[in-house]
Amino acid sequence: MTTLSKFNLKTVKRISGKDPKQNKRDKLVKALEDQLLSVEHKIKGEKYKPIKRVWVENDAGDKVLKEVPKRVREWYFEQDSGWYIQCRYGARVLDIVGRNNSVYVNKLTDIPKVIKAFIEATNKGELDEAIERVSMRRKLAI
Repeated sequence: MTTLSKFNLKTVKRISGKDPKQNKRDKLVKALEDQLLSVEHKIKGEKYKPIKRVWVENDAGDKVLKEVPKRVREWYFEQDSGWYIQCRYGARVLDIVGRNNSVYVNKLTDIPKVIKAFIEATNKGELDEAIERVSMRRKLAI
C-alpha cells in the first residue's frame, strides 16, 4: 500500500455521455427528420431514396464499407378523405395527448407542419412520458 499511497487518491463516479432521455429525444428527432424529407419528396412527386453506410464482407472475406438504400416507412397515410400522421418510437405508435395517437389533416401539404410540431414538442420534452411508456412496455415484453 505504501507504493500507491504517494499518489493523490480520490473516489469519483464517472459521468457517461448524455442523459438517456436526451438520447431518446435525439433518436425520435432523427426519425422525424427522415419523415419530413419523405413527405417533402412525396409532395414534389419524387421518390425518397436515403442511403446508409454498412460494413459488409466482400468475396475475399474483408470487411468493406458499402452504401445501401435505407428503408424508411411512412408514418402518414390517406384515409377518411384526408391524411393521418402518427409519431412512432421504433415500431410502436406514441400516444400524443392522452389516448390519441394520430393527427388528422385535410391535405398532404399540411403534414410537414405537423412533423415540425412533433420535432419541437420532442425537443421541449413534451413527448418524454409517451416515449417512456413505449420503452417500458418493450422492457416488460423481454
